[in-house]
Amino acid sequence: MYLKKLCKLFSLLIILYSTVSFAEPSKLTLEVYNPGSASLFPVSSTLILGNKEAILVDAQFQKNDAEKLAALIKKSGRKLKAIYISHSDPDYYFGLETLAEIFPDAQILSTAQTAYLINANKEDKLALWASKLKEKPSKLITPEAIKENYLDLEGNKIYIQELNQDPDHTYLWIPSIKTILGGVLVSNGIHLWLADSQTEQSRQNWIKKLEEMRRLSPIRVIPGHFLTKNQPPDFSPSALQFTQNYIQHFNQFLHQSPHNQTIIAAMKKLYPGLAEENSLQLSAKVLSGEIPWNTLSSFPAIGKKMRVKFGNTLFELNFKDNKNMSFEGLSGQFKGDRDTVQYTPIEIRPQVYMVYWHEPASVTNVVHIEDFEHKVVYTNIAAKDGSFTHLKGTLQLLN
Repeated sequence: MYLKKLCKLFSLLIILYSTVSFAEPSKLTLEVYNPGSASLFPVSSTLILGNKEAILVDAQFQKNDAEKLAALIKKSGRKLKAIYISHSDPDYYFGLETLAEIFPDAQILSTAQTAYLINANKEDKLALWASKLKEKPSKLITPEAIKENYLDLEGNKIYIQELNQDPDHTYLWIPSIKTILGGVLVSNGIHLWLADSQTEQSRQNWIKKLEEMRRLSPIRVIPGHFLTKNQPPDFSPSALQFTQNYIQHFNQFLHQSPHNQTIIAAMKKLYPGLAEENSLQLSAKVLSGEIPWNTLSSFPAIGKKMRVKFGNTLFELNFKDNKNMSFEGLSGQFKGDRDTVQYTPIEIRPQVYMVYWHEPASVTNVVHIEDFEHKVVYTNIAAKDGSFTHLKGTLQLLN
């Protein structure tokens, strides 16, 4: 009797062990599509393949490239689970319309900060590029904000790095295959686009990210942009050193001379024959101060809590993502008031934003002018009865 029970228990353990074994993560593989010099941007899209499903990282710029990417996905035989957009520049997301039509069940995701930046300037970007595109998108899709700091593909975590420190300049780390998808932070074989990194601090932050990538000891690094000369792509970690060296050399020449032509000549001598010379020329003109170049900044409150104080009235606002915010009155006449709203932030100038929302519970409309540089907030509250309240207060980000 005892032996029979023991045999049954042993059989059960085998079944349980088998169940656990089948739940182990699948082995991931990658396919990289980059149109090279045949298109306006040599931007990389990476298809991460599991046994049955796949995740696509970045959607290409031109319609014809998005169609080739779709053919690659279909050829893989996997179900496309999600499309993740790693950055807010148009060469990463203009192809979404084409891909969404072909793969309607795939989630379209990004960080909340990237979703905010895409939504904030997508129409301006389309107006800028419409004349240069043979087939421009009829609509531009804004991704939904991912709720975690990772993507999951058949039990494999794909981590979004730098999500808290610098959420609009992130990269992906796949520890199971020791691979980095560098996105906008990593290039190879081309001049770098530095016009969006106009401060010394922003370029130093960039270098720090590259150093962090090296500390992960990757065996494979996929640059966000690259070109090759009649040879297979180099996906070794050497792209990290190339990118860092380029930024440091540019900084060196920028400090030595304020003249863009001097910077351009020095960089061309150091990097002879490097492709994408237009990026070098425009970057030098912008960073030397010859021409202005406006860029949108990330909205500082996304993913954080903020306390706003008007006299003895204190509110805590929780900006959950790029669209959803909840608030609670902590003291003063509105203590205990709470609601969840959809908000819209608009950058007025660097570090100053107009933020507005409708409050369903009190049927009021609220407009904030939030100055994060001086930690000041102005508000206009339009009540249901038609009255207006104007207040000036202070703001403090909590995390």
